[in-house]
Amino acid sequence: MEEDKPLMVVVGAPWCPACETLKKTTIANMQNSGELDGVSVALVDRDAEPELAKTLMENEKMIPQIILYSKTEDGRWSRRKLTGYQPVQPVRSLIKRVTATLGRG
Repeated sequence: MEEDKPLMVVVGAPWCPACETLKKTTIANMQNSGELDGVSVALVDRDAEPELAKTLMENEKMIPQIILYSKTEDGRWSRRKLTGYQPVQPVRSLIKRVTATLGRG
């Protein structure tokens, strides 16, 4: 992962229809179109990595979750989150807000 590149973590589970749809449509479409080229993407299976998922989700149970980490101008990490299935537009807006803050959008 590039040091200052935003990190998008998608937490879900293979048995979750909304999680699978999010991965196979929204995330895949954004990757194919190049919209995620400036973002590192990590997929976390809540069942395979329960402790990691619990920490990332801050004990919230609803999946899927998209958690976007980005460095602020003062070098700290900020955290933004979308919960539930999301089409492309809300994810795009979230990324644009982050990259605009970083002077990349």
